[in-house]
Amino acid sequence: MGPPPTRIRIMPTRYLYLIEMEAGLEKTHVLGVELDNGRFTTTGDDLGLYCIVPWLALKLRLSVANAYDLFITLLIAASLISGVLGSVKLTSSTWSRLVAITAQALVATLAARTGDVYVMMAALPIALASWILLALRRESLPAFIAVGAIVGWIAALANVVRGHSGTALIVFTFFAWALSTKVRPAMRLVGLGAAFLCFALGWAAFQNLVAKRNAFLETHAVNESLLGRHGHPFWHSVYIGFGYVKNDVVPEYRDEVGVAKVCSMDPAAGFGSPQSESDLRTATLQLVRARPGLVLHNLLAKLLVVLVYLLAFGNIGWLVLFRRPMVLAIDLAFFAAMAFDSLFGLLVIPRAAYLFGMLTYAALFGAISFMLAAASGGFRNLWPASRPPHG
Repeated sequence: MGPPPTRIRIMPTRYLYLIEMEAGLEKTHVLGVELDNGRFTTTGDDLGLYCIVPWLALKLRLSVANAYDLFITLLIAASLISGVLGSVKLTSSTWSRLVAITAQALVATLAARTGDVYVMMAALPIALASWILLALRRESLPAFIAVGAIVGWIAALANVVRGHSGTALIVFTFFAWALSTKVRPAMRLVGLGAAFLCFALGWAAFQNLVAKRNAFLETHAVNESLLGRHGHPFWHSVYIGFGYVKNDVVPEYRDEVGVAKVCSMDPAAGFGSPQSESDLRTATLQLVRARPGLVLHNLLAKLLVVLVYLLAFGNIGWLVLFRRPMVLAIDLAFFAAMAFDSLFGLLVIPRAAYLFGMLTYAALFGAISFMLAAASGGFRNLWPASRPPHG
């Protein structure tokens, strides 16, 4: 079909799904229903983008391409504005502010160039990491409740657009607040409770949308396995990820390799269906047992790339880490978030787009690490000290 006519990059297959989802929404008024050659169906990918963009296109009378560009642009702009405001409030040091804002702006620029659903993995930490740390500094119950509620709700919605892009933010929030010794436990517990409650409410709202879509497809769809679809196939990605290192079992990282494996096990299983996921889970576990050396070779090769990305994007943060006192809650929060998001590269392949969340947390860690070093006197001869974020 050629390259999509969008200003911001998107996979051609995703753009085609957006076109068909808009046609389905216009005809049925049901989010998540795709109209493909006169048949009602749905996608096996994460559902969120295919609900938001067609809805914007119809409501604002835009083309799908323009609606997609608008959504991604607003997402990046809103996250950057929120992140800049949070950084300004987090420290009074001019140099620390400049470093933090520069890190956020560079990651936001990279997100705009990368495009697609991967933007979501960068938008959340840019927008909210500084506010999560600011709640610790303010030691205010309303701040914990407000930030926790926003984190939980947005994380749930983000997971709908890109699987687990919001989960890393929940992990970051949990470690930052749970491990802090400067704030009363009851206050931190209430904030975490607000985050988990709003996350559950957001996820429940999405499940309600899926239920309405399934109710429609039950009476119109040809394939009942479509009803189980509302997220990116996991075992499919893990299995073909073993093709990162050249081998005779999984020759390369391509969707066709996973499809061929499923066809050899169960030709009737559709792509992304629960049955195909079950088949590839079985194939993955068999491969782990039969070829542990191949699995280890893949993991080590991927880990090397992940470590290079961490060093590059964390840059100044690693350089000043030993010139300042460790702040357990803050440092472990960043390490936990980076470790969680690194799993996308280790389990699948270490492409920058798949590791975008890890890259963002690494860049923000660099800025906050610099901030802590400057505040503790690590650069006393160069920059004035300012009050550090509490840990």
